[in-house]
Amino acid sequence: MTPELSVIIPLYNQGACIENALNSVAAQRIALEILVVDDASTDDGPERVERWAKAHAVPVRLVRQPVRGYALAARLAGVAAAVAPDILFVDADDTLLGEKRLARVLARKHEKGCELAHFRTLGQTPGGTETGEILWAAPPAQDELRKSAVFAAYAACPYPPLVFWGKIYSRALLERVMPLARGRTIFRFDDKFFVSLVVLHAQSYVGCEEYIYHYRLCESWPMTKFAGRVHDLLQLKEVIAPLLEKNDVDPQAAQTFYEFLNRRITNNMGRLCIEAEKRLFSGENPDTIFAEIMPFLDEEQLFDAALLSTHANVQSVTRTARRIYYEF
Repeated sequence: MTPELSVIIPLYNQGACIENALNSVAAQRIALEILVVDDASTDDGPERVERWAKAHAVPVRLVRQPVRGYALAARLAGVAAAVAPDILFVDADDTLLGEKRLARVLARKHEKGCELAHFRTLGQTPGGTETGEILWAAPPAQDELRKSAVFAAYAACPYPPLVFWGKIYSRALLERVMPLARGRTIFRFDDKFFVSLVVLHAQSYVGCEEYIYHYRLCESWPMTKFAGRVHDLLQLKEVIAPLLEKNDVDPQAAQTFYEFLNRRITNNMGRLCIEAEKRLFSGENPDTIFAEIMPFLDEEQLFDAALLSTHANVQSVTRTARRIYYEF
């Protein structure tokens, strides 16, 4: 029997938590298959998946990547191997909530005939403390949206919820977007890069009130994480610019989205500089620090991002200074 839903779980050195994720997916009362895509892990995660699969009746396939391609490559390998008409992404350190909620969202998606269904997410700190709803991951609208209104709704959010999790996608929608990612290495912002393209191409959307996803907040913020993010955002700007014009996106929505991307580049470039500065003041060799950045950003990309960040910061300081002057 063909499953109704393919659940794709990218895995990289997360053996300690993968079984919790699998248990939460298996608890859902829906005909599904699980595809765990191992991104060349060096721990025992793949072996844990194999043992779990033997002990449970839920169909599980372990897809092994021979070399590390990062999360987006793993997710897309999962899409290529999936057989169900709808797809859900779950990170290996996250879990799903309830048993019937996912089935209700899938039923609503089918009832409305939509390519994309977006539901709600609860958060948890690395130490296990509940944080309540993750508002920046919430659906941008509860009504049905069609065509260009889908992208406009996401772009209008102060922080657009462009994350893989929290959504059910039609496989056909993902397959339409996959060619745009071919040949590109995306390090850290696989969600911002790919989901931005997905909502741009989605022809129909429905928001759902169900709380289904349980997201574990990140606890590691190395310098290279910010370097990877800056690289990925620059890639997204390059890819999406001609598409916004081709898809006849409302100019205001396009401008708002560009401003969001520039803010994220500025923010992550600033964090990159702060982390690098800490290491410089501790006496570390600048060449060592630069060598860590170079796999993610070449000199031209680093200069472009630094220039954009500096320009944005100067504008912000100037506006603040003028306001203080006028108030005085």
